Amino acid sequence: MDSRKHRRTADNRNGYEIVKELTSELMRIKEKIAYLVDNHFGAWFEKRKEVERELSDSQDMFCVCGRLATGIHEMNCQRFRNKVNSETVKRLVHLLPKA
Repeated sequence: MDSRKHRRTADNRNGYEIVKELTSELMRIKEKIAYLVDNHFGAWFEKRKEVERELSDSQDMFCVCGRLATGIHEMNCQRFRNKVNSETVKRLVHLLPKA
């Protein structure tokens, strides 16, 4: 049997399990965003603007995705928006309900 066909990662999970775990993590972030928008919209909006401005100012020339960081690019860049959203959720974690 060819060992390359059944190779697993260092923590003994295959790629499907890792992708499934990452997808569930993204869903949890989306649920947190939905909760914050529904219940604390003002705080969410202000903090997101602040985080977006900080991340935009911290990028000298290139975006987190590696492309030239222009204002239009940052508005449309999925990686940049994901980073802004996740950082905003981290900063507003005190507003989330305790699990």
